[in-house]
Amino acid sequence: MEVDNQGFADVTVYVYEGTRRVRLGLTTGSSTTKLSLPASMARGIRSLRFLCDPIGSSRRSVSQEITVGPGTHSP
Repeated sequence: MEVDNQGFADVTVYVYEGTRRVRLGLTTGSSTTKLSLPASMARGIRSLRFLCDPIGSSRRSVSQEITVGPGTHSP
């Protein structure tokens, strides 16, 4: 998956499946970064939420629940 960080701060990206949280990686400010879902979350159809946690800030952002499956991509 690609993360387009349009802000200036570096951001740690997490994925939630239910209450399980997994760190996906770091994206630097004003850049696009490719991150991979864990294999256990990439099989079948899943409902996931993503959390972006800016380094040095308490302004976290959580996505709405997104349904994904093999080969899913957004425009």
